[in-house]
Amino acid sequence: MKKELIRETVPAFTLAEVLITLAIIGVVAAMTIPTLIAKINDTVNTNTVKVFNSKVLKGLNLTKTAGDLNDTYTSTYDFLVNGLSKNLKMAKICDSEHIRDCIPYDKIKYELNDKTEDYVLIQNLKTASNLRLYGGFKDIAAFILADGTPVIASYNLNCIVDDGQADTEINSCLAGIYDINGNRKPNKFGSKIENNKTVYVGDIRSFNGANITSCIAKINDVCIYSTAVGYNDIFLKIKNIDPNYEEPKFSAWGSTYIYRWKMAQDYCEKIGAKTPTKADLISIANALYGENTNISEEETNAYSEKTDFAMDTEAQESWTNNKEKILLSLGINTKTSSFQIWSDSKKNNAFSWARVYEPKSTNWYAYDSYWATPLTVCIGK
Repeated sequence: MKKELIRETVPAFTLAEVLITLAIIGVVAAMTIPTLIAKINDTVNTNTVKVFNSKVLKGLNLTKTAGDLNDTYTSTYDFLVNGLSKNLKMAKICDSEHIRDCIPYDKIKYELNDKTEDYVLIQNLKTASNLRLYGGFKDIAAFILADGTPVIASYNLNCIVDDGQADTEINSCLAGIYDINGNRKPNKFGSKIENNKTVYVGDIRSFNGANITSCIAKINDVCIYSTAVGYNDIFLKIKNIDPNYEEPKFSAWGSTYIYRWKMAQDYCEKIGAKTPTKADLISIANALYGENTNISEEETNAYSEKTDFAMDTEAQESWTNNKEKILLSLGINTKTSSFQIWSDSKKNNAFSWARVYEPKSTNWYAYDSYWATPLTVCIGK
């Protein structure tokens, strides 16, 4: 008698079904894992920032308690060596001439306001103004915390802290930047506002008001260091930097006037920048009106020069297309129809040159240095 084999069918997935399932899992993973990693990194970074701020504040408080948080130091390096390092563990301290010895890379990247990238070389960081710190902040130094965090900082040489003062006042004695990522990339500084929240775009953070950006924008390679400042605001801005500053005076025709052109030069100098040259202002004109060799760098002997460039159709289109971007880069209201910017050049003791930018023309104008109100724009040195 023959025995017949009975084949039992067992349910299973086909190869195609398995591959489709794996593909779906891969797509879901590709969509969710980066978000998950980003959230984890954000949490780690937030905790790192909290730990850093806590360590620095604790070190400053202990230094205050020891009576060593004061205005007797001669430099930031002096404060770090003889003051803060006694209460905050540091692996290394570098003076202003050897910042690179404490920072494990050559340059810091940052984003301009048009979303392009620029960078600042570590070797070019020499003074507090390079961190956009003024007043009692004069020089800089660097140190590496015991946990490996590299820091560039400036000590307020005018710092005087008494018992009972708030942490904010204690913190005001020290400011700078630090890298939450150690020597790992991207070595980038910057932040932006999204949904009313500050979102950091890099691993280099600032504390107590420091800022590493050497240009807020570039117009035809002209580094715009600060937004335009009108006459009504410039004196107050200088006083915030230097409380002892007095308005420069100009004497003429038996009277004494405020030397407004000189005040523009002083402001730019005090923030570590300079007023634009004639060539710089021509570059801005070319960005507005389009590259045009008819725009002249040379002023005439007249006080009010004839228009040296009148718009043709192409230039009118350039003005229309570029005006808003240029005005935003300069920090000028985009509804402004015309404006003037001081140059670094004087015509004589009483008159100084400014560039006039108008909807249909641009030219030089010799404004009186003591009464006129062109805008002050500072550019990088």
